[in-house]
Amino acid sequence: MATETTTKHTPGPWAVCTWASHMPLSGWPSEVCADDGEGDGTTICMFYKVDLYDFDRAAVEANARLIAAAPDLLAACEAALDELEYFHEPQMTGTSGIIRDLRAAIAKARGTNTENEQ
Repeated sequence: MATETTTKHTPGPWAVCTWASHMPLSGWPSEVCADDGEGDGTTICMFYKVDLYDFDRAAVEANARLIAAAPDLLAACEAALDELEYFHEPQMTGTSGIIRDLRAAIAKARGTNTENEQ
């Protein structure tokens, strides 16, 4: 089965943007934006907390990187699923679980049911 990509999300690439130099958390991730190459990309999400000084910087940076990688990760999962389904043979140990997991991850990203992704 070829995976049909119908993008409803803002297309990538996405990039982590940081607070401006005049802000209290200068240099910290502030949002993830669609990278339009000109610095005017669409905001995907913002990092916000009422107490600005109670952030776990490492967690905020890790979350920002993971969110920014989402379009690339979805595309990689779709490509991997296509390849595995093309070459998959029932006797190949372990691939059924991987295919199931890829279908579930793709369905979660698309907001669909894995049963419809067969």
